[in-house]
Amino acid sequence: MATPFLVHRQTKNRADLYNLQLLKIIDSIQETEDLQQLKKVRSQLLEMLNEVIVDLDKDLISPESFQSFTFPWQVALSATYQRENYLARLENDHPRKVDEIQQMKNQM
Repeated sequence: MATPFLVHRQTKNRADLYNLQLLKIIDSIQETEDLQQLKKVRSQLLEMLNEVIVDLDKDLISPESFQSFTFPWQVALSATYQRENYLARLENDHPRKVDEIQQMKNQM
């Protein structure tokens, strides 16, 4: 049987992994130049939230860890909407420029 300390450490480690995944996602949002990719990221965030809620329900993460997860998750979700709005405005203002940026990235 696991000790309370070990259980706490395991749940904290699991929650930390989720938060590290969120940091990577937030970085990718800032680099994304494609609206379709942002939709995929948003779906990924919603799937992650679902997974975390299931883990909370199964006591695989603590309520405190869930609370610490929700803030960066909300930041990530908000960043997808902000980036989407920015890219949409950029495309409306300069449609050819967006195409040129995409072509340059594809050539790399």
